[in-house]
Amino acid sequence: RRLYRDIYELLNPTGIFLNLEHVSSPSVKVQEMFTELFLDCMSDYHESINDTRSMDEIESIYQDPEHKKLHRLEAVEVQCNWLVDIGFSNVDCYLKIFELALFGGTKNQ
Repeated sequence: RRLYRDIYELLNPTGIFLNLEHVSSPSVKVQEMFTELFLDCMSDYHESINDTRSMDEIESIYQDPEHKKLHRLEAVEVQCNWLVDIGFSNVDCYLKIFELALFGGTKNQ
C-alpha cells in the first residue's frame, strides 16, 4: 500500500498509473488452472533454451514454501480499493487472466 501511495504522490496531475501484477485467485479452481498453465509455460520455456529440468523439478521450485513466502498476493479487488482510498480516480481492472491482472487509475488535477 505504501508503494501505491508513493506512486500517487510522484504522479503529475492527470497522470496515469497501470500495474501488471500477480494477484491472488478468487477460488481454488482458478488457482489450479493458473498453476497448470504457468507450469506448462515454464516447461516449454526451459525446453526452448535446452534446459533439461523435468516438470517435477519445475513444480518443486514453484511450490517451495520459501518461494511462496516471498510472494504475498492480494486480490485485485483489494488492491483497487487501496488505490481508491489513496485518491486515485477511474480505478479499474483493465485485464485479468487467471492470476495476472492489469489495473490502475488516474490522479486528479
